[in-house]
Amino acid sequence: MEKRIKDINDMIPVKSLSYSSIARLINKLDLNLENASNNFSNKTSSKYIYIVLDDTFLSLKEKNKKKKFRIRTAFFHQGHMPEDERVGNSILLNKRAYCKLLRTATNINTLEYSEELFKEMSKYYNITPETQFIVCGDGADWIKNTSHFLNSKYVLDKFHAIRKIGTVFNLKSKWLYKLFKGI
Repeated sequence: MEKRIKDINDMIPVKSLSYSSIARLINKLDLNLENASNNFSNKTSSKYIYIVLDDTFLSLKEKNKKKKFRIRTAFFHQGHMPEDERVGNSILLNKRAYCKLLRTATNINTLEYSEELFKEMSKYYNITPETQFIVCGDGADWIKNTSHFLNSKYVLDKFHAIRKIGTVFNLKSKWLYKLFKGI
């Protein structure tokens, strides 16, 4: 147990966690790590697979020096659960996440990243020639290129779509404010 906790502490360079905190988190999650495997035999199939892409930048310590890092995130899901089957907020179906942590100075080849995403998706979803991909993002060039490489439709996220419309129209006008308030 101590070796595993030390490994977890080594993976988190920003702050060291106490043994009891890590043990409490593991017990709370109730993970069955002995039977875990990378073989996902129950792949799900769907007509649409949504891919939400974004990246963020943060500073972390590496060898006691502050370095800038980029985290590229991708979330995959198969749409929302129908309203009649859920109670309350919308729930995403078969949601999966994929993250990549790199130094900001490292260039990422978009074609290779698109292939990585496709391999990651094929672990969880049954992808057929009829499967359509819908890429959602903030309008960054790498997201548009990823959408192009995956031969998918591209959708601008809500925040950036309203912001783009705001550059064309005056968002401070009362009628436009009322229009976007309900979205």
